[in-house]
Formats: sequence, C-alpha cells, structure tokens
Amino acid sequence: MAQLPAGRLVMLDDVALGKLRFPPPTAEVVIAVHAGALSAPASRLTLAAATDDAGEPTWVGAIDERMVVGSLGRTASPRSRIARCLFHGDRAWSVVWPGPLVEPGLPAPYLTLYDGDRPWIVLGALPDGAVLAAPLNDARGNPKWYAPRVARDDLDGVGDKDGQLEMAHLWSLPGHLPAAGRVREGAREVLRAKVAAYYV
Repeated sequence: MAQLPAGRLVMLDDVALGKLRFPPPTAEVVIAVHAGALSAPASRLTLAAATDDAGEPTWVGAIDERMVVGSLGRTASPRSRIARCLFHGDRAWSVVWPGPLVEPGLPAPYLTLYDGDRPWIVLGALPDGAVLAAPLNDARGNPKWYAPRVARDDLDGVGDKDGQLEMAHLWSLPGHLPAAGRVREGAREVLRAKVAAYYV
C-alpha cells in the first residue's frame, strides 16, 4: 500500500523520470495523496505535485511510490491547491486522448501508472495552461466511490459504452491536446460534486 503521507517532500528517481512522457519540471515533488490510499493494500499509487515558490502546483501526476528515491522532509499538502485548479479554464469537461503516460517499449503497465491509450476527461487547468485530467476506464462491475460512473449518453463524441472516471489518476497534460469530445452539461453537476469531494 502507499505509505508516504500528504505533505512529504520527496525526490523522484532520474531513471523513472526519463520514462515519463509528461514529467515534472523538477525531481523534487510533494505528496498529495488521498488519505484513503494509505489503506489500499494492493496499490503503491500516490499523487504528487511540483510547486512553485508560493506553493502553487506547476505539475501533477499519479505516480508510484517506487519511483521515489529520497525524502526531503515535510511541508503543507498541495491537495487543497490542486482542488482550487479544478473546474477552471475553457477546456474543463472536454475529452482528450494524450496517449500512454510512459515512453514506448516499457512493460505495460509500468508500476501503477495508468496504462493504455484511452480518453481522459479534463477537470481543470494549472496557471500555465496545462490541463488537469483523469482517465476514463471501462465500467466493469460496480463503480467505486473514487471512480464514479459516466454513462455513454453523458459523453459527446466518445465511444459507445459506459465508463468510470478514475479520479485517483489525475495528471497535468499539455494544454494544446485537441478535444475529442465533451461531457454533456446535464452530467457535469453530479461529477463535479464527486470530484470536489474527492479532492477536499
């Protein structure tokens, strides 16, 4: 299970950084994990953020704790700052296809990083214009509280089956990714409430 608490300053391994298609601007990041992930026995998934001198996030990624090589102490968790970036920007609720998170030729999945080429729902934006997005997975079985269901009828231009929004796998992605669809307006209020509650 994930062990590093929110607010822990850590260094990421250079080798692991070189495998990311959307790496942070610096190897020093802050853990922003949901407290519930610290009791998930089957996963080393965590959330991390690079921040500027004022503590504002400049990069966000759902990484694996095995990518961490050192701890630098503690600071305030950036989770609330990430939450303030949600639902902002004119790209919110669009759907993008960023492709895999890691470079070609690596084992799939790579640790607990989200795998595959699939649609991601844009949930907000960082100040520099990067979008914050979470992947849309096939809705197999019952949706979990951290992966709310998104019905096929709630999406314009994306697939023909129900999905679920993997909120724990938030990433900042290039702001220039073209939109491949949108979440319909009638479905946004319910999703907004669930995303906001998850990122408290």
